[in-house]
Amino acid sequence: MAGSELIITIFYGLIGITGALALVIFTWGTVEYLTRIGYPGEMRDGGIKIMEWGVGLLITSIILVGVMNLVQHYFL
Repeated sequence: MAGSELIITIFYGLIGITGALALVIFTWGTVEYLTRIGYPGEMRDGGIKIMEWGVGLLITSIILVGVMNLVQHYFL
């Protein structure tokens, strides 16, 4: 395995971990929000903030996939 193939494999592994982490974090925020549905708004805001982090990680992993595709297509 050449050096560039190893780097690409590592980056795709990191992208997969980031995507899985995003799913777990978003699910955790959803559960936290739904379990506190009867409480005042301040207590539910924690679940919304966690879901925002999950969406941010998901967008980051999608952008990383696009960047990796560009690098593979144009530079390798």
